[in-house]
Amino acid sequence: MSCPSLFMGYNFSVKDINRVICEIGDLLVGGRIQGVFQPRRDDVYFEIFTKNDIRLLLVSVENSFNRIYLISKREESPRNPFSFQMLLRKYLINSYIIKIEQLNEDRVVKICTDDFNIYAELTGRHANIFLTDRDDIIMGSLRENLSQKRPLFVSKKYIHPFPVNLRDNAIIDIPAGMNVSKYYEEFYGRVINDFRLESIRGDIIRSLNRRKSHLESVLGKISKDRDRAIKYSEYLKYAEVLKQNLIIKKENGIALCEYYSESGKDTLTVPIDERLSIPENVQRYFGLYKKYKNSLNLIMRREEELSSELDKLVKEIEEVSRSADIEHLKNIWNSIKSTNISRIASKTEKDKREFPFGVFFLEGVGKIYTGSSAEENEILTFKYARGNDLWFHIIGYSGSHVVLPVVRDKIPSERQIMTAALLAAARSSAPDGETVEVAYTRVKYVRKAKGGEKGAVILSKEKRLFVKVDKKFPHTLIRLS
Repeated sequence: MSCPSLFMGYNFSVKDINRVICEIGDLLVGGRIQGVFQPRRDDVYFEIFTKNDIRLLLVSVENSFNRIYLISKREESPRNPFSFQMLLRKYLINSYIIKIEQLNEDRVVKICTDDFNIYAELTGRHANIFLTDRDDIIMGSLRENLSQKRPLFVSKKYIHPFPVNLRDNAIIDIPAGMNVSKYYEEFYGRVINDFRLESIRGDIIRSLNRRKSHLESVLGKISKDRDRAIKYSEYLKYAEVLKQNLIIKKENGIALCEYYSESGKDTLTVPIDERLSIPENVQRYFGLYKKYKNSLNLIMRREEELSSELDKLVKEIEEVSRSADIEHLKNIWNSIKSTNISRIASKTEKDKREFPFGVFFLEGVGKIYTGSSAEENEILTFKYARGNDLWFHIIGYSGSHVVLPVVRDKIPSERQIMTAALLAAARSSAPDGETVEVAYTRVKYVRKAKGGEKGAVILSKEKRLFVKVDKKFPHTLIRLS
């Protein structure tokens, strides 16, 4: 038997579908649908009562494994059923199957009851299952419509896939006389289990490797901090030598200094920051001495904790790589996803706390922050905005403080500046349609007015531009907060 690659998957071909339909057509026609189950998002099981037996028909549009055949047992359904399962149960329970056919020698199977039709499109990436009434009006589908050519929406008439010349012969050879459905069930049972095992193992290892890379990055930074902290006594010596101010020579960031110690007169080469004066370099070294003397034990303890966590992570990656227990791997993956969801929720809550003012967004411009009250203006300008951000306010009227965040070393475009100015004008007491003046400057040049009310400011180094007040302008932006 020729076997497809595990990692490529194998969707049913036209010939595979034809094999199954030829086998199950007579078995299921006249049968009553007495159960519909959906244990997975992409798998639907129909429990069909026939004259001699109860049979389970699997229709799956799982990516890389589109298939249809009879199956001996099904997986348990989740406690909260999928909406498509509920739709099928509502209309199909106790319906009798009157026809099962393959349409147009294509990868589409049609299952007809007295009042409804089921179309299973086993067409690869856009595979889907549709429920229609007897006139082929769509009542629902398992997946959202992804077709760009067919409007397959609820209340629209179902349109068959457009004809294509398919030459996808089956690559699974089934021995003559072998039960087709049984053979496919056994084959896919092995292949899909291995595929899912590799898939979930890969997801876990990628997630753990991201965490590993993060830890290694943090440890690298902590290691540099530790190397600097170990030299805290040198910083004190540099500060004391520079303080005596007996400099022989100073060039290329180095000061050659004479100094007096208990053993007499000596010399020492001291690295200095040439942008700073000698007294400022003294203060810098005293600051480094205090910082690292007090934090050395904390840095080393943190480094030890993270190293231990990294060792555990490496062992966990090795264990996952060797594990063939899919249930165990599922538990690990669910735990990782739960942790990630908690982090996202925590970040979302943090973001909510960080934006106690309005946040607008425009594609090509980015975010713009604006206050809606004197208190919000105060928080935005003096507690949240950074020094290089641009600050806007209308001249001659009361209004919102508007802040345009500026990424370091980037110059705001004219469009960004004009958008922020128009927002400042629109969120002011100026009448609609009037031409007004808007001032803007860096946030670092905005200060509180001494003794003034909340939100009252004094600015310097400002620039001004004229804009027309458009009270509808904020509605053209996306409001994020």
